[in-house]
Amino acid sequence: MECKKCGSSNLIKGGFSPDGTQRYLCRDCGSRQVFSHRKAGRPQKSHPRLKCVNCKSNHLVKNGFNDCGNQLWKCKDCGTRGTFRKKSSTSAQH
Repeated sequence: MECKKCGSSNLIKGGFSPDGTQRYLCRDCGSRQVFSHRKAGRPQKSHPRLKCVNCKSNHLVKNGFNDCGNQLWKCKDCGTRGTFRKKSSTSAQH
């Protein structure tokens, strides 16, 4: 990884962003940055049977797990996060 501002590779972990993504701190210029670790060419797949409670979209992608071990989802259209039910059942967050 290289600093987006100065090009240095002298980066250290520097906390987390509000969405939980790892931040990095450049030791040379002091800027804080977040890098995407997704592999190029591998888009996230949306789940066809789940529906967002906010915008009714089915463009949901996996977003980790909650304390109970349930899969968390994020809506790619409106940004709503949570555990969602299948389309055929009542559309509400747990």
